Amino acid sequence: MGQRYGPGIGRYVVPVLVVAGLAVAARELVDGDVGPAAVLACWVGALGTAAHLLFARPSIRLDARGVTLRNPLRDVVVPWVALVDVQTRGALTLVTTDGSYVSWAAAAGGRPRGLRSFSRVLEGDDVDVVLPPGARRGGREAVPASRGLHGDAGAAAFVVESAWERWGQGCGERGARGDVARDLRQDGAQDDAADDAQDDAWAPGEERVVVTWRPLPAVGAAALALLAVVLGFG
Repeated sequence: MGQRYGPGIGRYVVPVLVVAGLAVAARELVDGDVGPAAVLACWVGALGTAAHLLFARPSIRLDARGVTLRNPLRDVVVPWVALVDVQTRGALTLVTTDGSYVSWAAAAGGRPRGLRSFSRVLEGDDVDVVLPPGARRGGREAVPASRGLHGDAGAAAFVVESAWERWGQGCGERGARGDVARDLRQDGAQDDAADDAQDDAWAPGEERVVVTWRPLPAVGAAALALLAVVLGFG
């Protein structure tokens, strides 16, 4: 299943607002005001979907294979083997072998908007994760503002780099075996050693970033807004 980091309050506030709006629309319908009720229901659906896309859907998911950025209109799956760097200027940005990808769930600066707090991790005695420069207890190194653990981008970079480091320590040897296999093939070695190394290496495609666009909710919200305008002038 892995770990999920993302806005916490938006996941609960948005459904409550949508239910409240639909309740008002239902009351209008009971009173016999079909037109206003339909317009209100359309606006609730459009605004509720937009709010969900902007404030509830964005998240960062970590598992043994890599990190997934869920943004309003697309999902980006970045395998650990494809990750090159983690940046926090403006927002959490993953630099990969296929380009750079920004997370909507972790903007730089400001207070955390729902990402898990890491203060307890830093205060604990069993800190087995990689701390950003200056984050070590008692450290006096200068840290960019965007790297501070008090902000979303810094906190997100912290967990991503920690998981990336653990992968490198525990499973990174699989990538090295893939390099061995390629070297053996290039040297013309078609023996069992090359075959065994290839079997233990990353499968074809595992090192590529996968981008999946999900425009249907946004299209549906736009359609509901347009319908509300039409009904309002009808």
